Amino acid sequence: MGRIKTDEGTLAVTGSALAGLKEYSTYEFNGATKTHPIHGDSFCVDVVNVFVPSSKSAIISYLSKNYSGVGTKTAEKYVDQCLASGSSLKDLRETIIANPFGLDFSKVTTRKTNSTDKGGVRGAIYRLLSTRLGGPDTSDAIFRSLANYYAKELGELSDPLNSAWELFTQNPYAPIRSVSGYGFQRADILGKKLNIPNDAEPRIAALATYAIDEGCGNSGHTYLDYADFSEKISSLDRGVSVNEAIQAAISMGEPIIQDGNRFYLNKYFFAETQLANNFQFRIKSPVRPLFQRHVNELNKAIGKASKEVGINLDESQHKAVLGILGSSQSIHTLTAGPGAGKTALVEVIVSILHSKMNIGFCAPTGKAAKCLSARVSKFNAKATTIHSMLGVGERGGFLFNESNKLSFELLVVDESSMLEVTIMNSVMSAVKQGVHVLFLGDAKQLPSVGPGDCLANLLQLPFDHHRLTKTHRNDGGILEVINSAGDGQCDLIRKRSDVVFIDELPEATEQNVANVLNIYDAEFKAVGGDFSAVGLLIARRKGDPTCAGWNTTYLNTVMREKYNGDSAKVAGTTFRVNDRIIIRKNLTLTQPDYEGIPIEKQTVVNGDTGFIRGYDLKEADDEESSAGTIKSLILELDDGRTLHYSAAFIGSLDLAYCMTVHSAQGSEYQRVISICVNGAPNFIHRGILFTSWSRAQTKLTIIGEQDAIKAILRRPCPPRNSFLVERVCSGN
Repeated sequence: MGRIKTDEGTLAVTGSALAGLKEYSTYEFNGATKTHPIHGDSFCVDVVNVFVPSSKSAIISYLSKNYSGVGTKTAEKYVDQCLASGSSLKDLRETIIANPFGLDFSKVTTRKTNSTDKGGVRGAIYRLLSTRLGGPDTSDAIFRSLANYYAKELGELSDPLNSAWELFTQNPYAPIRSVSGYGFQRADILGKKLNIPNDAEPRIAALATYAIDEGCGNSGHTYLDYADFSEKISSLDRGVSVNEAIQAAISMGEPIIQDGNRFYLNKYFFAETQLANNFQFRIKSPVRPLFQRHVNELNKAIGKASKEVGINLDESQHKAVLGILGSSQSIHTLTAGPGAGKTALVEVIVSILHSKMNIGFCAPTGKAAKCLSARVSKFNAKATTIHSMLGVGERGGFLFNESNKLSFELLVVDESSMLEVTIMNSVMSAVKQGVHVLFLGDAKQLPSVGPGDCLANLLQLPFDHHRLTKTHRNDGGILEVINSAGDGQCDLIRKRSDVVFIDELPEATEQNVANVLNIYDAEFKAVGGDFSAVGLLIARRKGDPTCAGWNTTYLNTVMREKYNGDSAKVAGTTFRVNDRIIIRKNLTLTQPDYEGIPIEKQTVVNGDTGFIRGYDLKEADDEESSAGTIKSLILELDDGRTLHYSAAFIGSLDLAYCMTVHSAQGSEYQRVISICVNGAPNFIHRGILFTSWSRAQTKLTIIGEQDAIKAILRRPCPPRNSFLVERVCSGN
């Protein structure tokens, strides 16, 4: 919103087309006047164009003011030259509007000239797209991203504006492959504005890729079979057949692969096939055991290490350690439920080996890495996220890969059920042949958010597998409830000292939500106001922040007002300083030193949590925005890091006072309040409740209707399409 001067005073102007305009500059607005009963008259702007005058003297004045190196005399010579060559003032005016970068002053001056229009080619393309296509159904950030993309592609051309417009209008779906955040749905909105037919080849080709991406992303599949693919296409656009979409995708070079009756995105196909080849080689290639002495010496070493660590191993635990240390297989799995001693066994193994070899420790999320670090810090070791361990390559991708291997002789990977096929492939590609890898996890927990079912697949392959079944954490009710839930049943009525069951989930009204949040508040105060010690978990994320509902969107809105409503707002965003946040995208962030010189890169991953502690503002010489706008947020993460989070990625942040169960995976809380909502079996199932409840260490509060909970526990996790095991076993 802004204000413009008129002959009768000032008038409020509104509309997304105003985004990016410069204060005190002159523009032409097209739109309509509206009258509000309280706020009065305003002008809703649909289209904005830079105003260029039509008289000769005014055009001369405009050129001298808006082009560096061009004075009044040079501008006058240029206009006279244009008129002498047959162009009219109207023609010149339209050229300046359409392509301000195409003006050639070289014949009237030897000085270097260029448009002083802030943002250069990028800014001009942004305004071109946003003014012609902007509206309530589009995003200003997307137009900026598209402008950045086309400016890089076309910035050296003499007429970048018209070239960008021509390319975009021919195929608004093409930038999907290159522009982050610009997906099929956003492209389709703009395609409809450009009157792109529904059966146009570029559209249905992009639709095919989107269908596979959506189908795999929503269900965790690495591929869609023909029936799934056809059903997904039909759900998106009944007028398009799957065969038409496949042919169009092949013709347009979309990043998809057909492998028999299986349809993959390129990245999942290559990850699955490369990982299969990697596993095949390791199965066929025995390695030297981690401990190569006689079994009697190994037993003595295990006994000594157990005493040093302070752990009394039961028979199954001793057998697992013996098996891992003495195996000639390079891949080991150690699976167990909560409290069964997975990380305790890791301490014993590390106690025996840490002085003899280089051991690496990693986990999918920062919180999981922090928990593992706490267990191995006594050996002067530290766990990192997988992304941090693999590092950032100079040209994107990972620093450590198939051409540049990690130096570890043993790698321990915790929370392996969270590994999707692409990250599992990246890890194994970076591990040297002959190196041992120990995967820790629990197959009963939710599988990865992304495609793949890697831990379950791994357990089907002929590697070195160990499963612990006896619990050691305590004999309380939490573990009893969790173990029963893992088997698909649970008696919640029986009283337990550390489990509270509230047999009701009322309609989500403001008052009922407030009552549940009072339960959270009591637990929050009991842990001294530590957000990382108490978790409010629920399966659903989507909802209306203004309408009461059992979802994290609404609950986070209410909780933020309660716990951080008085803090300063971060200008231009929906956040406040000290907000509790979660990062929802894997990113590499360049960190500045105090002089603003980039000195290092930090990786953050989907699921990292923390707080906004402040923000940096842009200075006057920043290219993309005027001084005073947000440059970066200062985040304090739960894993102990403080970093600068670029404003370009603010869309990848969410509030995290309340968490989805998927987001909380890999975390532990002293106390958990689990809100058990029912829903579609492919989304709400046994794995959701098992994972939610197993986050609790000392107290678990379960809120939900008993009959609904019983029904959910009877539903196993839905199967995922993966061809990894078949590829390994068949050799293809």
